[in-house]
Amino acid sequence: DIRALNPLFDTFVDPDSHVRKNSAKAISKFGAKAVPRLVTYFSHPNAGVRKMVYTILLGIGKNALPILERHLIGHNWIIVSRIVDLIWRIGGSESEDVIVRSLQLPDVRKQSIILLGQIKSRRSVLYLLKLFDKFSLRRVILHAFRDIGEHVSYPYLVKSVSSKSKKILVNGEIAILKIGRPILPYLVQ
Repeated sequence: DIRALNPLFDTFVDPDSHVRKNSAKAISKFGAKAVPRLVTYFSHPNAGVRKMVYTILLGIGKNALPILERHLIGHNWIIVSRIVDLIWRIGGSESEDVIVRSLQLPDVRKQSIILLGQIKSRRSVLYLLKLFDKFSLRRVILHAFRDIGEHVSYPYLVKSVSSKSKKILVNGEIAILKIGRPILPYLVQ
């Protein structure tokens, strides 16, 4: 009964751990309907509550993904960071598009770049190259290029120096210079 959801959330932060555990079990049965309210608990001061929220959302699985993506905007950086991590854990490489879109959010850019490297996102190379003019992101982007794979990202970087876009051209040149010797075989080819 959907009317039980609000009272269940009231007991979700009860001091008694058994009450919290039973509330979590009951809330998880609501599935995707509980997601909007659950994400707000990601900034709760009690680590046990945050862990329960994470576990419930992992259990809801792929049904939660579209709702989680909608909640990337409008929350503080703590919640957004946990949502991005959850999207990656639930969706894996299928969440590539969502994580690429999260590059627009300054609070989770570094995290998103790292996750794109871990899922070896071929499609993200252009987006990462566009961000390469931001000094604070360069080191993370270079690691992502390496994680994505030299055979994927390095040829793209070499091609970027003939781009019509001034930004891509300049960022590509800087990236090539920063990478140094490992990119030489791709330059020679």
